[in-house]
Amino acid sequence: MNRKNRVNGWVAAACAVVLPFAAAAGDAPRVYTYQVQLDAKGALQSATPVDAGDDATSRQLQAELAKWIFVPSDNATSSVTTWVRVNAIPASSDAPARVLSANAGPAPDRLSKPTYPAHAQRKGYEGVVVLEVAVGTDGAVSAARVHDTVGSIDRAMAESALAAARSWTFRQEVVDGVAQQGKLLMPVCFVASSEE
Repeated sequence: MNRKNRVNGWVAAACAVVLPFAAAAGDAPRVYTYQVQLDAKGALQSATPVDAGDDATSRQLQAELAKWIFVPSDNATSSVTTWVRVNAIPASSDAPARVLSANAGPAPDRLSKPTYPAHAQRKGYEGVVVLEVAVGTDGAVSAARVHDTVGSIDRAMAESALAAARSWTFRQEVVDGVAQQGKLLMPVCFVASSEE
């Protein structure tokens, strides 16, 4: 199965490694981020883990990245630096890591948490606000809007997510030495605490 994500003129295709499945109890997905260097033709030059230690899952995913296809846009003439985020179930003693999804583009640098409105907590409202975030060449959020919501999300929760997003910063893709603008979807989760 091929999954393709077009980000700033690049298509990252994870060939035959994006497998839909239901995670078993205890299998907690984790995000692995890699700084990726590509030549003008889209060939992978390097993939360096950003936030993962040197564990079996990180090494497996790094090897998988070398098999993926990156298709350059017409404006790349020498090199591209981007970030690839892989959401995966870590490897275990009896199974390799399982890739759930992957995307390329600006990577989160500083993310502040939204305020969880007190009335929403009291009423047990919880869910996810999916934001569409536009990132400028300086890495700052230039615009944000609510793309979708899941669960019992009210207007105050959505506004809180938007307010937090306005202070976020990202590491940008760089094409031929020039930082690029980008857009991405970012989930903001609100989970009601069971503690009083």
